[in-house]
Amino acid sequence: MLTVQNKHTLFEQWSRHWDLSREYLLEKSPPNLIRTRFLQACFPSSYFIVILRHPISVSMATLKWSRSSLDSLLEHWVLCHQLLESDRPHLKRVLLIRYEELIRASAPLLEQVRSFLGLHSPAPAELDSNGNERYFAAWRSFTMRGEGRVIFRDLVAKYERAVQEYGYSLCDCSQLLPSDRIS
Repeated sequence: MLTVQNKHTLFEQWSRHWDLSREYLLEKSPPNLIRTRFLQACFPSSYFIVILRHPISVSMATLKWSRSSLDSLLEHWVLCHQLLESDRPHLKRVLLIRYEELIRASAPLLEQVRSFLGLHSPAPAELDSNGNERYFAAWRSFTMRGEGRVIFRDLVAKYERAVQEYGYSLCDCSQLLPSDRIS
């Protein structure tokens, strides 16, 4: 896949959405989470800012259109993040931050992003801190109903340990745990 033609085609497709006079160009597709090594090979001067988001928020948001089960969506989240972890040592410039930390303390994290990129302009204002609440509420409601309780227990048994590695919990969505993966 790493051919001159593919690199050119990819840049051409993305550049339709960019102001090419800008110093930095942004591509923010979630599937790029597992394409970082390929993208770095295509664009060697790339910076990767990976924003991790709670697996419940991601899964609940995806559930309504994906026709997938919560089990398969959580498994997908875990596998994608494990792939990122295996690629991370090969990336030259990568910064991981958690969405939940970004919306709670946006000024310091945006300053960290600004510094990482070497930007000289000030970081933007604070962000909306309620970004996950509707998904967490739907999750809590689901886990309190009949079959949802059984599914909840199964999902916790299957994925809790893996999501905790990233500082998340399926049992208490509002809690952020320390994580060695984030740095």
